Amino acid sequence: MSKQATYGQIINAIHQSMLGHVLVPETMLSSNLEESLTATERKVLNRIALEMTNKEIAQDLAISQRTVEYHITSITQKFGVKSRIGAVVKGYQAGILGDVTLPEKR
Repeated sequence: MSKQATYGQIINAIHQSMLGHVLVPETMLSSNLEESLTATERKVLNRIALEMTNKEIAQDLAISQRTVEYHITSITQKFGVKSRIGAVVKGYQAGILGDVTLPEKR
């Protein structure tokens, strides 16, 4: 955890360690993962972690479903993973995704 960590990141790290997860120093992870994502790709990744469908993401971000698919393809390629789940896991490992809470079902 860096000295510049936010309050939320610190709380999340404490919570994760209490759950028995191993905290890996950021220096051991690829430091360029977060920087390699565009702002929209970070938004898409966050919504994937919220279990939103491509259609829901498209509506939420006011973009087409096809554009969402392009962003997901770009994210998985940049992270070197094969699926949305892999991208979310990498996002958490790299510290890109903080404490994500699921939206309430309507």
